[in-house]
This record gives sequence, structure tokens and C-alpha cells, in this order.
Amino acid sequence: MELYTSLTVSQRQLISQNQVQSLKILAMNNQELRDCLSIEYLENPMLEMDGAAEPPARDGYPDQPADPFPAHSRELTSPWAREDLARQPDIPDRPKNTVKQDIMMQLGRKHYPKKQWALAEYLCDCLDDGGFFTMGIDEAARGFGCRPDAVAACLKDLKRLEPVGIFSKDLSECLERQLEDRGIDDPNLLAIVRNHLADVMDGRIGAVTRALRLSTVEVRKYMLQLGKLNPRPLMVAQEGKTQYIVPDLLLAFVDGDWVVTPNDRWVGDYRINDYYIHMMQGSSDPELTAYFREKLERARFYLNCVEMRRSTIAKTVRAIAEIQCDFFMNRGDQVPMSLQDVADRIQMHPSTVSRAIKGKYLQYLHGTVLLKDLFTATRLQETPKGRRQPRAALALGSGMDAGSLSMADPPLAFDGGTGKGISPSSAHHMILDVVKHEDPVNPLSDEAISHAMAQRGISISRRTVAKYRVQLGIMNSDQRKYLAPGPAPLRQTSAHTPKAHARSSAAPKAPIPPARKKPTPG
Repeated sequence: MELYTSLTVSQRQLISQNQVQSLKILAMNNQELRDCLSIEYLENPMLEMDGAAEPPARDGYPDQPADPFPAHSRELTSPWAREDLARQPDIPDRPKNTVKQDIMMQLGRKHYPKKQWALAEYLCDCLDDGGFFTMGIDEAARGFGCRPDAVAACLKDLKRLEPVGIFSKDLSECLERQLEDRGIDDPNLLAIVRNHLADVMDGRIGAVTRALRLSTVEVRKYMLQLGKLNPRPLMVAQEGKTQYIVPDLLLAFVDGDWVVTPNDRWVGDYRINDYYIHMMQGSSDPELTAYFREKLERARFYLNCVEMRRSTIAKTVRAIAEIQCDFFMNRGDQVPMSLQDVADRIQMHPSTVSRAIKGKYLQYLHGTVLLKDLFTATRLQETPKGRRQPRAALALGSGMDAGSLSMADPPLAFDGGTGKGISPSSAHHMILDVVKHEDPVNPLSDEAISHAMAQRGISISRRTVAKYRVQLGIMNSDQRKYLAPGPAPLRQTSAHTPKAHARSSAAPKAPIPPARKKPTPG
């Protein structure tokens, strides 16, 4: 083996640590930026926050209306005004378990001893989110440290409380108790609830009709009656605090131009600390001077990154507003748009656009939208036969270009007349319109909806129709047929129906040819 050395000239592009940090800051939302600057503020003496950070604004207005009575007038008229002013910055306490309070209030404290009251509180804590008590009696007795008969007696009292069906062990018991509360004692309906609830939920109507010797129409009426019951007792009594979206950007149309305002005043106004600048200039210690110089460069770097972030995001959102002008003006639906479309307008790379919109909310005149949801587009591709077919190109804000998706991605809809893609919101409206005008007795399948859309000039695949139908909360054709008002054609043969009448009209019986006469001899 011969060993030798050689010189090779190559060129590589490397990203410095500062560039990586700058890209991270660009991808941050306002809350993440605030946390990042707060950590740097604690570690860097050269960074100073000028004044207190303002609370985040929503809807372009302050969170609290102006007080019609100034502080000095309240001090003169109310002795509690000073205390109220001092308690305003306090953080409110977490909301208590209101569901548990409502349940225990119905029991009445004076009717139960201390130990039984504590057992009732323990059983309330064992409820799941739907209001069901799925724990076994023996397991609850071991957890609380009492006899199983005490748990059973307490559960018997708790099951009598409102809402009806609470503390049931499963859905069948919950629905049965609601039927009993309404005075419904139909044996067929109770049999469906007790023994065939899984068949009804899965759409196996034939199994119910054969087991109970009922017709399909009767079973469908029972299904409509069950649909009026509450499958989750605590569905109307769920507790929780309303979570508001704080937009990162505010968009307004002023004097024929889009104005983008970053909603980051509450993040804080940071600047260079002049005190330490003078200390660095007057210091004779080289180590201290080097330390201050390093911190000064880091502080300037962070401030420059924040300003570049604001400029890039504002430029990106302004380009998005120009493309989606009709949507923001509430004059139409979204138009197909990819990262490359915005990148071409602002002369930047699609990955930069992806970082600029990542996790950020935009508030405009008619609502608040996640910037990532505005990027949906189709890419038309020539097939070997020369026909133009759409391929999906979803720009989800992850740095992918429109052409980087695999060919296995589901196609979106596109206008067959113009060759331009349509947005999912437009396809949603068209599917809703098709389903609205269908025959309730014979609803359209996903394939039929796809053909109906093709007749309107919109090419959309069956699986995309199924995907959008699920997103819109529309049931499949079988479920819509069973729940449609009015009589429906029988799809299952009941047990007492003669077989001669069970033949479907869709498959007519073939006509029997007339018998041929036998030739007579001679």
C-alpha cells in the first residue's frame, strides 16, 4: 500500500453561533422572546430595561376600561379605596373545584356524619372528566380505608344528585337512569341501552333488528330518542378558566395600505446601561474592561436581533396581507399560498418566512388567526397523459418548501376550469352546500360528493372529501340516512319479514323466460 499526502481546496459554508441564535430569536413568539430577554437581563449587567413592561393588549384596546372615578375622589368617599388600590396588582387565586362544591351542596352537611362527609368528598374526587365513577367499590374502600358497604351506601346517595347520570359506572347505566328520570319505560329502548349500545354506536343496525325483532325504521326512531340524552353528565358543568389568545401582531388597513404593529410592548423596552458604559471607559483593570466589552457586544447583538426580528416579521405579514387581501377584508375565502410565494415578494428564503410565522398569531379587524393556517396551496403537475393533476404542498411553518413534500401527500382541490388551486375553506363551503341540497333519504357518499364537486368544476379526491367531512363534523352517508327525518327505505330485513319481500329494489329479479313447448312426435 502506497501512502502519500495531498492538498485539496474546498469551500464550505458554515453558520456561526451568532447566526444560529439570531434564527432562534426570529422563530420565537412574544412570550418566548420575553423569557429569553429576561434571562439575558439577569446575566448581563450591560442590558437595562427601561420602565415597567406593559400588559399585553387585545383587540387594540386596554384590558381594563378607564376608571370614571379617579383615585383621589375614591379616597375621599370610601375608606376601602386605599386597600383596593393596593390589592389591584395581586395575582388572583386559582378557581376552586366548583363541580365538587355543587355536588356536596346538594347533599347537605347536617345530614351526614364527619366520616361519611369525608367519604363523599373522596368519591367526588374520583370522578372522571365525563362524570363517571369507573373505580370499583372494593378499590375505593381500600383507598379511603373503610368498609365496601359504606362506599356502596354513599354511592347510592350520590347517584340521586343532579345532573342525572352522575356517578354511573358506564354509559349504559347513565342513559338508563336518564330514561328512568324522564319516565320512559319502553322495554325495547331499555334493551338497546343495556345490551346493544355498542352496535348502535358502530352503526350495526342489522344486529339490533335481528336480536329484538324490530324493523329498521323503529330502531332508527329509538336512536333519535337516545340522541336527546346526555352521554356525559358533566359536559354542561365543566369548570375551567377561559384562555385568551394574545396576538403577536396587529394588522390594520389604513389609507389604502396595510399597517403591521408588533404587540410586544409588554415584553419590555431594553437598552444599553449607560452607568456600566462609563465604568468600562474609566476602568484601568484590563480584565474588567474585557468583561464589560464582552457583555456589551452580547447586549448589542440581542438588541439588533430583536430589531431585525420585528422588521422581518412585519415585512412577512405585510406580504401575506397583500396576498390574502380579500380574506382579511372579509370579502372572500383564503387563496392558495405557499412559503415560496411570500419569499418571492420579500426577496428572502422560504425557511426565513417559515421561522417568521412560527407559532405567531395575527389579529385583524374580523378576528385572530394563526399565521401557519394561512399557508395552504396546491402544486399542479403534468401527468404522462398531459393532464394536470394537483399535488399537495402544505407549508406548515416548519421550514419546508412547497416542493419538498412527498408524492404520497393527499391532493387538495383545484379549479379544473382555470387550473388554479382552491383553499380548504372554499372546499369546506362547497361540501357543506352539496350535503345541504342532497336527498335526505338517499344521502351522497364521499365518492358521489367528489363527482358533484367535479360537476361544479372542482377536482377533489374521495379521500380528501372524507377528510374535510370529518373536519366539518358531517356524518357518513349511512349515519345521515339513519338519522334523516321521515321514512327511509328498509336496509335490513327484520326477523318477521318474509323472504319474498326482503329483495332490494336496487337489484330487480331477472325475468323468467317462457317455457318452450316440447315438439310432438310425428
